[in-house]
Amino acid sequence: AKMLGGQGAVSQKYLRDSGLVDQLAGQTNMDKKTAAASLQQVMQAFGTQMSGNSMAERQQSLRGWLGS
Repeated sequence: AKMLGGQGAVSQKYLRDSGLVDQLAGQTNMDKKTAAASLQQVMQAFGTQMSGNSMAERQQSLRGWLGS
């Protein structure tokens, strides 16, 4: 899946395909739309720190941040 959408933003498709939206929604009782928007903000905030990492490394970093 392509991670970046327009202007360097993380795509909703990437977040859904990675399973992170479902994971965050399940752990926080958020709806999936809110979970996806939240993850987009997190990815944007950490984007420069994770820019050299592979998709798998990014997913692992975010899962660690989510505490799973």
